[in-house]
Amino acid sequence: MGDNKGVVNAGTSANTTTTTAVNYKSIIGFARDEGVVNIHGDIEAIDKNATQNKFENIAGLATKTVAGAAGGTVNIEDGSIKISGMAGFASGTGSVVNVNNGTANKIQTGENGALAAVDGGKVNFNGGTIYHEDKATSSDVVTAGTATVNHAKSTPFYADDSSKIEFKGATTINMADGILMPGTDATNYDGGNTSATAKYLGMNNVTVNLTGDNVVLRTYNGVTTNWTSGTTGTTSIKK
Repeated sequence: MGDNKGVVNAGTSANTTTTTAVNYKSIIGFARDEGVVNIHGDIEAIDKNATQNKFENIAGLATKTVAGAAGGTVNIEDGSIKISGMAGFASGTGSVVNVNNGTANKIQTGENGALAAVDGGKVNFNGGTIYHEDKATSSDVVTAGTATVNHAKSTPFYADDSSKIEFKGATTINMADGILMPGTDATNYDGGNTSATAKYLGMNNVTVNLTGDNVVLRTYNGVTTNWTSGTTGTTSIKK
């Protein structure tokens, strides 16, 4: 943990390291109040020995708890993430999670989705594959057919009005359950990274595959649009 301007380095670009967590609710990189955590190498946290509270691991968590200070920064470089839970969560002004390790990341989400930023935080995601589904459709993270959690009220990525998530590289969201666009309007989404007001940047890098029939595409003004048809022909939906 990097706290109060402290710096923690796990590996280097020249000498990478593998970080593996086997229990539940594991946090790999945690930075708070101007602390910095740099991780170079592969990350795996797939609840290997867990029997409860699964799909709640976090690869990078940055927070702010002290008035007047900025939040923490987590930099994930090199290697890839394989996780049941979240790739990045940034909470508080100046809190940043940078997932800068390429596009081989694999995230099987829980109720909290794959990426979240609140209270002035930002998550930068270099790319990968996000699975948001009640039952795993591949064996990239957990065995195909594994029951995950109830995603009915969850979204694969979320930022509040003071925060941002930027997709910097090719990202595929395989989604069978949950809400893709929760209660937001088109101005919240930007195909590049030029908008000063959008919450979600780099949406041109995102492809959504509907892998099931229980996806709410968008909610707005108290009205819900729900996809209840088949998945044929829906493999290239882009914002």
